[in-house]
Amino acid sequence: MEAVLAHPVALSTACGAEVGAETDVKESWCTPNTPWHSGAAPLAIGGDVTSSDVDGTAAQDRQVQQGEKVVELQRKVIQLEKAVESHAKVDQAIGIVVAVGKLSPDEGWTVLRETSQHTNMKLSRIADMVVAWGCAGELPEDVRLALEASLARARATSECAEPTA
Repeated sequence: MEAVLAHPVALSTACGAEVGAETDVKESWCTPNTPWHSGAAPLAIGGDVTSSDVDGTAAQDRQVQQGEKVVELQRKVIQLEKAVESHAKVDQAIGIVVAVGKLSPDEGWTVLRETSQHTNMKLSRIADMVVAWGCAGELPEDVRLALEASLARARATSECAEPTA
């Protein structure tokens, strides 16, 4: 198949065509499997490259960029939803620790953080266990021991400690 091109560089760059003498196309290897193929017919075979060819490619590029942006925004929304849910659990666990330990909210936070560090578990996991403990009354032994030790340390220096008579 031979066609004369007005802009052979556009075809050779876009689709990898080999351009021969007198700007005749000798062979083109633009296929759906090549990274340059956009799903449309190669540009300028049998005619000039027109502004509509370029505008169509630009529109496709914008659509791809918008699609990528939508996917990224969806990921961020999911991440934020998980963060809000985790934050709510941590706040609930702080409330339980504050009530059980007769501590201030800051001290309750410190107890959860220390328990997380001493058990080598994520704080959100400890919070889930403490909230479940509020209903079920059971904690894994390592978490229970770390929580009791942290509560004892916090009570010893608590600003909410009961005055001794």
